[in-house]
Amino acid sequence: MATTQWKKFAVERIPVKKISENEQRPFIEIVDDILKIKENNIRATTKSQENKIDLMTYKLYDLSYDKVKIVDPEIEKIISKKDYENFNIN
Repeated sequence: MATTQWKKFAVERIPVKKISENEQRPFIEIVDDILKIKENNIRATTKSQENKIDLMTYKLYDLSYDKVKIVDPEIEKIISKKDYENFNIN
């Protein structure tokens, strides 16, 4: 079985945004919600919550809508450009 190996210098180059506990709170609340839903029904859909986490992450990294479309070509099915521009993490 093949495994992916990561070199330390490569991993250190991945830009990970450092945010305060207060800024983490909205992410934690959504993840907790997903876990609670899945605990009750593993087959339940949490796509809405997952999409929101994606949007929050894009905003956290200050990605424009056009850059998000490169990362997530399906973004137009989730949110319009106007709504994305008005979307706030909190």
